[in-house]
Formats: sequence, C-alpha cells, structure tokens
Amino acid sequence: VWMPHARIIADIRDIVWEYLDDSTPWQRLTKRIIRWVMVNSLQRCELIVVTNEAEKATLEKVLPAQQIMLVSNGISRCRYAAVADLTPPEYSGVLKVLVCGNIGKVLDLQVLMLAVKDRQDIEVEVVGGGNELASLRQFKEQHRLKNIYFHGEQPFEKLRTYYESSHLLFLQVHPRFSISRPVRLYEYLSTGMPVLFAGQGQTRQFLANFENISLTEPCSPSQLRQKLDEISAQLRISTLKSDRKSVKILNGFLRENLNQEYEKIVGDLLSPSSSEKATPNGSRVGRSLLLAQHGSTHGSTPSK
Repeated sequence: VWMPHARIIADIRDIVWEYLDDSTPWQRLTKRIIRWVMVNSLQRCELIVVTNEAEKATLEKVLPAQQIMLVSNGISRCRYAAVADLTPPEYSGVLKVLVCGNIGKVLDLQVLMLAVKDRQDIEVEVVGGGNELASLRQFKEQHRLKNIYFHGEQPFEKLRTYYESSHLLFLQVHPRFSISRPVRLYEYLSTGMPVLFAGQGQTRQFLANFENISLTEPCSPSQLRQKLDEISAQLRISTLKSDRKSVKILNGFLRENLNQEYEKIVGDLLSPSSSEKATPNGSRVGRSLLLAQHGSTHGSTPSK
C-alpha cells in the first residue's frame, strides 16, 4: 500500500533480485526488469537498512543519493547460550561433518555429497528443510551414498545433540549468492567448533575475522575432498574448538543488542525534529512511518 505522506524505511534482509539466474536472454531481460522495479521503489525510501557491507556497496552503486545504513544479522541471546558451551567428541578415525540450515540453491550441497562419495572415514549429517531437500535425497539414492544422512527439520532442542556429535561444521555459498551472508553462520561461530567454508565474497571476508576457519573454493568436489583430508589429519593431533570465536559473536552479534541499534535508527526518524515538517503558516504536520521489508529464507529480520 502506497502512503504518500509516509516516511519509508526499507529493511532489506537479502538483495534477492540480484540472485536471479541470467544465463539465458529471457532470464537476463526478466532480471533487468525486476531490478529496475526494485531500484525505482527504493528511491522513494528515506532510509534503507541492509545486513552486510557487500549489500550496501551494491545498492550504493545504483542508489547514490539514498541514505543506506548497515545493521547486521545475528543470533538471539538464548540461542547463543544454548550452543556456546558445546564439547565436540573425540576423533576416532571417522570425520563427522554437520550441515544445518536451509537446504536450498545457496548451499549447493551436491558438491559436498560428491566430495565424500565412497569415503568410509567421513560421515555427513544434514539437518534442515528447504526447496532442494527432496532432489538431494533422490541424488543420494541415485549415487548410492551411504555416508550421508538427511534428518529434515528438527526442533532447536535437538540441534544441540547434532552439534555435540560432530567434529566439523560445513557451509557453502554458491558464487551466484556471493553478496549474501547466511544467518546460520552466526550460530556456527557461536559454537566455537571448526567451520569449513566453501565460497568467495561477503561470507569469506567476514570469516577472516575469526580463527579455526578452513577455506576452500566453491563448487569443487576435488578441492573440498582435499580440505577434508587436511582437517582429519589435524584432528588426529588435537581438538580444534575455539572459545575466542564464540566470544566475538557474544560481543558483536547478539540480536538483542542489534535490535537496540535498529530501534535507535527508527527512533531518530520519529523524533519531533525529524518526523514533523513546517507548513507555510508555521504549523507542524506529523508524518507516519512505513516499514517495508524485503528478504528471503536465509535472512533474519530483527525481532521486536
């Protein structure tokens, strides 16, 4: 609904229109049209809020006159507390890899499945639902992958059990989604456990601030297999858990603290000096605030 006198904040959790496939002429045309619609809509906003530096840079190129601010995604205090004190199991010759979250195109999980094919010394547990789950289960049957287990959606109370039975947390971001930063990453980092990331872009840059992170190229089963072997060799020597990683999340990415920052932005816009304007006769006219949200399943809106 368009409100002509509203002051609009666009809260963008993901720049989803930039992720659209453009490999065919029709897809490229469709993407251009949708991008044009979104950019023109955002020009009406007084403020645009995004979740990471890459999203901010992308929008600043096409909306140089707009005010764009960054408020990161994060993890709730109760969820952080539930996973921050985990103890990984002892390594006994079988590397146990855990994948949690939305099972979609961003993750491109077939790469990991091919990397661990016929490996009796690696087991993969996949917890979560998503658009790609059914096709991945079919892919598993077609390739007779006996060391990969799909558990579907699970209540958070059970997630702790999966974390505590794993040595390594895996995340991949397909190159088409390189400006995104999956919200599950904050939970991974809160555990202090080793994280293996396959990808480039925003998530890789963010992970440079943390220790106990292994990096490899996306969409390459052979490179991923090599990295898994390196991690297995390290685990034979010592446990790789890091409490410093968890403390960084506590200090910088608790959702309750980020909400305060978000609310301050809205409060500044609603303050009398900002939310009223003078009419020709000197009276003050208040203006309403409209919050428009854009996002996808791997973003997370600040809770109120």
